[in-house]
Amino acid sequence: MKYTPYCYVIGWSELDTWYCGSEYGKVVKTAHPDNLWTTYFTSSKHVQEYRDKYGEPDVIKVHRTFFFADDARRYESDYLLSIDAAANTHWLNESNGSKNFKCDVVSDERRRRISNSLTGTTQKKTKARVDGWARSAEIRKRRSREGTWISPTQDIGHTEETKKKMSKIAKNRPKQSCPHCSREIDPVNFRRWHGDSCKMRKVA
Repeated sequence: MKYTPYCYVIGWSELDTWYCGSEYGKVVKTAHPDNLWTTYFTSSKHVQEYRDKYGEPDVIKVHRTFFFADDARRYESDYLLSIDAAANTHWLNESNGSKNFKCDVVSDERRRRISNSLTGTTQKKTKARVDGWARSAEIRKRRSREGTWISPTQDIGHTEETKKKMSKIAKNRPKQSCPHCSREIDPVNFRRWHGDSCKMRKVA
């Protein structure tokens, strides 16, 4: 089996609940898309809780494959950042990946490619290039136009019954009361627009 790191998405479509991850190991088991949900399962405790409560996910999808582990991990992090999965109640991911991404092992081929791509670049420009890698809106728009940045759930249709179930789940989500405007808000919007970020907050 050829070593093929990949990024994947699993989900329960009726619950509109998803998880994005990647497999890139090659010591205990060689990473390959054929492993997904046969010999490889995510270690996320939240995914395990959903499996125990609702059964196996009905959507199991390899999102993209790579040659190098750090490419798979970086793509996963960038994708999670693009949808802000950590703050999105539809996603089980607890974080958006590492902000200061670093690969544990970099192959000689990967080092050569990085070196060639940065030849003639000043330190200041290099830092700006790395910090902004694949995170700017313009790059995400370009990838979308090129078809290389595709939502893993965009081709999943929902029946009217499923939509009603999703609506019921959303309405039953616990609310938080904003101390500044007294509105009852769901956790995601509370973190973004209320609490310390509320427009009604009085700054001393």
